Amino acid sequence: MGTGVVIDQRGYILTNHHVVENDRDYLELLITLLGHCGAHVATARTVAEAKNAAKVVPPEAILCDLRLDGDFAVEFLTWLRAQPAPLKDVPAIAMTGFYEDFPRAKAAEVAFKAFFRKPVNLERLCSTLAALRR
Repeated sequence: MGTGVVIDQRGYILTNHHVVENDRDYLELLITLLGHCGAHVATARTVAEAKNAAKVVPPEAILCDLRLDGDFAVEFLTWLRAQPAPLKDVPAIAMTGFYEDFPRAKAAEVAFKAFFRKPVNLERLCSTLAALRR
C-alpha cells in the first residue's frame, strides 16, 4: 500500500485512504468505488481496528461511518485529533445512513471536513477527497 500522492486526469488526488465501516457489504462496495478513483484503501470495522490501522499505516484521508457497532466515529476522531502530527491533521469525512440522528455538533467539533449520507455519491466523494488533499 503506497502513500505517495498521484493526480489523475480528472484532478483526483489518489493516495492512501482508510475506510472505517462496520457493514461488511458496504465496506466492500467502498473499497471498489475508491479503487475506481485510484485510491489505495486500508479498512477497519471497529474503532479499535481503526486506531491500530492508523498507527501502522498513517492515512492521507479517512472515510468513516458515524455509527460503528457499539461505538461512534466521534470517539475515533477524538482519539485521532489527540495524536501527534501527522495523525492529528488527517482530514476525515463522515458518512451515515442516519443523517437526522447523528451528533452533528460533536462531529464538527472533532473536525470532520465533510458529511455524506449513504449511499455515497462516488463522483462527489472523489472530488471531496481530492479537494481535502490540495
